Amino acid sequence: MLSPRRPLVGLEDCLKLLWLLERRGIPPTNTAVAERLGVSKASVSESFQRLSEAGLITYSPYQAPRLTTRGEREAIRLVRRHRLLETFLVEKLGYSWEEVHDEAHALEHYVSDRFVDRLDSFLGHPKFDPHGAPIPDREGRLPPLRGIPLEQAMPGRRVRVVTVWDDSREVLTRLGEMGVTPGVVMRVLSHAPQGADYAIEVEIAGTSYRLSHSMTEMVVVEEEPQD
Repeated sequence: MLSPRRPLVGLEDCLKLLWLLERRGIPPTNTAVAERLGVSKASVSESFQRLSEAGLITYSPYQAPRLTTRGEREAIRLVRRHRLLETFLVEKLGYSWEEVHDEAHALEHYVSDRFVDRLDSFLGHPKFDPHGAPIPDREGRLPPLRGIPLEQAMPGRRVRVVTVWDDSREVLTRLGEMGVTPGVVMRVLSHAPQGADYAIEVEIAGTSYRLSHSMTEMVVVEEEPQD
């Protein structure tokens, strides 16, 4: 735990984001963290320093932060409660997948580990959240990430969506309108030519869509067997 006092929302958010970026292979730069948290780079640097002093990351001004063993354990604990809360909100309270992130984020800093364990049992120990992201178990174990970023899929291939990261509510809404959700199969038609205002064109159930770079970087897919 970061401290016996709650909430340390900013530090917990920063720690969790560092773990998420590392899992996705995205360099955890000040800029990347600041953009995703909606804060200044100076604020991020201060958070890094405080997390380092707490023994949760290793950090110096000229090196990217890295989670310590204790920091990784704490980050996974936060991710577990967030994803279980999202699952509960969608499955039991009828929330849409694009609105659960903010609600879960507001709740995750205040519920206890005991509550989270009981919620896990109540939900039947789900393995994945509504966005297809794996949910850590009570011991912090979770499977390796599956699939590849959509932008790496080859034209002509059929792919199945396995995860849609919840980086942006606006983008999630648009992807949901297109039908780009976990489990959906689509065919990659083409990659955009240089200078185009989109990244990739796909076909879903006979309808073609052009996805922007902000969309493709949120979608992870697995290739389906060839016809």
